[in-house]
Amino acid sequence: MCLYLTDVEMSDSNGETYVPQSSSSRDTKRRKRRWSDDEKHLLLDTFGSSITAKTMPTGKAICAFASKLPTRTIAQIRTQLHNIITGKVTL
Repeated sequence: MCLYLTDVEMSDSNGETYVPQSSSSRDTKRRKRRWSDDEKHLLLDTFGSSITAKTMPTGKAICAFASKLPTRTIAQIRTQLHNIITGKVTL
């Protein structure tokens, strides 16, 4: 007799089945927060040449900048830069 587990069920070393809990990264929900004027000015001062050239800065440059804004993730910074370059957000 073969026992097939569904996609959400797992089997432990004792052969018992269980449903794994979701990861903690999915449990933490971040609230959307507007970009402050100080954050925008810092972004413009650092990446002004890339913004005027309409090119995305390198990942290393964004990672280095992320240390200046501890309240923003790298993904948030990259998205904000992309939105500025494509014209979805104005400074």
